[in-house]
Amino acid sequence: MVHFDKQFATVLMNGQAQLSEREPGDPSWIQKIEKLSQLCGDGVSKPHIAFLGTAILAKALDHRADLLALKSTPDDDKDWGHAFPARTLCHTVLVPLAAELGINLGVKSREPLNHQPYLRMKRIDDRISVQPGDRIAFDYMIELVRELHQVRESVTANSALRAFISVRRKYQSKDLNADGVPSIRPAALLDSIIKLIEENPENGKRARAIVAGLLDVFAGVARVESGRFDDSSHKNQADVCLRSRSNEKEWDKVFEIHDDLVTEMNVRLLADKCLAVGAPEAAIVMIGDRQHRLDVLALRELAQAQGLDLAIFEGWSDFVEQVLFWSDLRKTAASQAAVSAIRARLIQLEASPAAIALWHALTWSDAHRRTGLT
Repeated sequence: MVHFDKQFATVLMNGQAQLSEREPGDPSWIQKIEKLSQLCGDGVSKPHIAFLGTAILAKALDHRADLLALKSTPDDDKDWGHAFPARTLCHTVLVPLAAELGINLGVKSREPLNHQPYLRMKRIDDRISVQPGDRIAFDYMIELVRELHQVRESVTANSALRAFISVRRKYQSKDLNADGVPSIRPAALLDSIIKLIEENPENGKRARAIVAGLLDVFAGVARVESGRFDDSSHKNQADVCLRSRSNEKEWDKVFEIHDDLVTEMNVRLLADKCLAVGAPEAAIVMIGDRQHRLDVLALRELAQAQGLDLAIFEGWSDFVEQVLFWSDLRKTAASQAAVSAIRARLIQLEASPAAIALWHALTWSDAHRRTGLT
């Protein structure tokens, strides 16, 4: 049986959580964990998320861990020497750290693996019955664990751990200290966004981080691209781009942010950028207070004449409302997920320390001050 040092596990988990705010992890693992999250949904499959997180943590702690073996059984003729104590690792390390770091494990129990099929399981590849409607998620989780079982490099395991943290933070509906304080209200999120921009837009960095962070909540981190503000490799793209669901090498939508007047020339230039990257749809997010009344229908017709479907969001309120509504999460949960996602994007885009501190102050204070939900 492989044994883990709790203190070392805590240091590793905290370190990877902090690093995930700049480097969210392996994009392929982000997609896989997102897929498992969707398969589990609101049904009986949610313990599978906690088990996958436990398995990833075990592999990051010790590459020798046999992720298929959960109990040491000397009577068996198989080699059980590297079985790992999944329930103990989950209960004593992952659960308390998940509460502290704002990671949703799928179930709120103090012992997520104290449920079938894990309660008496010896190996996850045993022929074991699962509840109706649970088989697809269970089989996919086993597929991921088998793949992870082959990993021998700590760099790869740590990247998968960051991916798990990044994705499952998006599903967290409570405040990061898990003390029962309600999550930030959608109206307060909007107010915090406006105040962050008004204090100092930083030449567009803060606005780009907000748009990218909100899209992270809607589409998942793996699909949203917003490089460094001065990254010349993005010269042919818009401020934020969204990858295709079916092909990660293709672009689905591009977003441009305007704090000045939007003209026909802006639409023509945006259409050229979309043609350059092969994106069929684009959006303009207008955030300035100097916008004149636009003929939105005429601008859309102009874009369609150039083979582009165009959406125009008039102000932060319009954009935030739409993203929260179309997210798979409830609006309050999506709002809280947006807080972490925007912070991560502020760091990625190299916004000032003052911006990050202000964002924390704006969002944290509301979550602790309010007791009502919207």
